Amino acid sequence: SNQILHPARYFSVFGLQQWDGKSPFINKNWGPGSLYTDMDSISGALLGEMNDEIMEVKNALKKKFPDLNVSRIISCKDRIKEHYGDQVEDYSTLKSTFNTAKMYRKSKFAMKEVENGVIPDVNHRHFTDDIPYGLCAVKDIAQRLDINVSTIDYMIYWHQTIMGKTFVTGPEYSYLDGKDIHLTGCL
Repeated sequence: SNQILHPARYFSVFGLQQWDGKSPFINKNWGPGSLYTDMDSISGALLGEMNDEIMEVKNALKKKFPDLNVSRIISCKDRIKEHYGDQVEDYSTLKSTFNTAKMYRKSKFAMKEVENGVIPDVNHRHFTDDIPYGLCAVKDIAQRLDINVSTIDYMIYWHQTIMGKTFVTGPEYSYLDGKDIHLTGCL
């Protein structure tokens, strides 16, 4: 779930503000709770779209390889229910799941101090793991199965831009053939 959760949150907070990847943020609460329990509707929608794309990849894998066990590929909300059960007060939506998750109340955005404020730390695992070894790996499998994952494509594109990397290229960022593809978990 992390490979879709963190990108949804970072894009909702920084991408929609059209952050240039350099300018610092000041006077903003990036403290405990900001990452998960402050989840907004846009993050929830993006998370839901990427979750649906992963479930589509799962179904295509099962269809193409009937003997492949894909039972552990489950929806984000089901994974949280399985692992945390009653530590979440409201499972009605993805947004409410995270907003009411007791175990996530201390989680915060990975920020780095710079002159005049803070910026997202693109050297944190939220970026260095979730994009090249999470979303890019999912994109690789989807591409091999001829599955369109347009939300995942855009999340890779936006994150690679602020990371100074190139994983996806082409129209609508649909080609997983960028110069930094060797830095990913793609086959």
